[in-house]
Amino acid sequence: MAEEYYGLPEAPVYNAKKIRKIQDSDPVRASTIVNPVVERLIENTHAVKHQVDHLEEQGAAAILMPDGTPLDQAIRNLDASKADLDPETGIIKGEQLPEMDYAASEHGHSVADIADFPQTVNPTVHASSHGTSGSDPIAPKDIGAASESHTHKAEDLPIIPIDKGGTGAKTAAGALAALISGADALTSPASTDLLGLLDISDETGKQITLSSLLTWIKNNGSVQIQTGSYIGTGKYGPNNPNSLTFNFVPRFVGVLAASAHTHGTLAGISWIGQPGDVKTNKFTRSGNTLSWYNEGIGINTLSYQCNENGTRYYYIGIG
Repeated sequence: MAEEYYGLPEAPVYNAKKIRKIQDSDPVRASTIVNPVVERLIENTHAVKHQVDHLEEQGAAAILMPDGTPLDQAIRNLDASKADLDPETGIIKGEQLPEMDYAASEHGHSVADIADFPQTVNPTVHASSHGTSGSDPIAPKDIGAASESHTHKAEDLPIIPIDKGGTGAKTAAGALAALISGADALTSPASTDLLGLLDISDETGKQITLSSLLTWIKNNGSVQIQTGSYIGTGKYGPNNPNSLTFNFVPRFVGVLAASAHTHGTLAGISWIGQPGDVKTNKFTRSGNTLSWYNEGIGINTLSYQCNENGTRYYYIGIG
């Protein structure tokens, strides 16, 4: 096949916007796809060259500035208006400078003079710069805060509630009342339960079990009372004594038959430490237990010993 070359149009027109872009989906055919694009490119290039050649033929006088002045005249006017340089400083003379309305290099503006001034300004993160080793350190006093190491007067401190670890009061009495009032009620205390005490000799707080406290009270002159009853067995004498055991050392014991309305020889007994003799009851105390018997001299021996068969007797012990 003989070689073929692109021709140049006689009246080229600049129309670059109408050059079609080759797509990936186009079949690559010279006559229908590639050549039309190349011909358009050649036409636009030739149109530009044609215009340049025409301007060169016409000269600069044919080119007009936006205000209608020919280009060559505009160039001459520009040359005539150039300012002269000062021969000593090499800069433009002041009288040749045009009047200009400009601000000094350092000046300010009010917010009202700035049309697009933002309503809010979010500062950049810069907390580290205010730290101890930062470029702009801030001391606690600079922001009205207290130093890390400081003191407070007692009256300046707030009352901290119990649920926040405080006492809920300013005074010791008020604090104790608040703490006790806020505690759960204990309806059945155990002997091992603990009570808080102030040790005056050591000036410290200590603890004591309920059992130990009761023992101390018993051993230090407190009055203790115990009551009860028993049923008579119908026996008497030194081999069949009656006995009552108390939770403490008894100092007084009284026994009275359930049917008695007065305290007489046949209705009951009273013991306040006397040993007794053969004519009445013989008493013996061993620790917390009081025992007695009647030797059976005379009638009503069982009544004297307070041991009538089937009779209920009530007693009271005081220690």
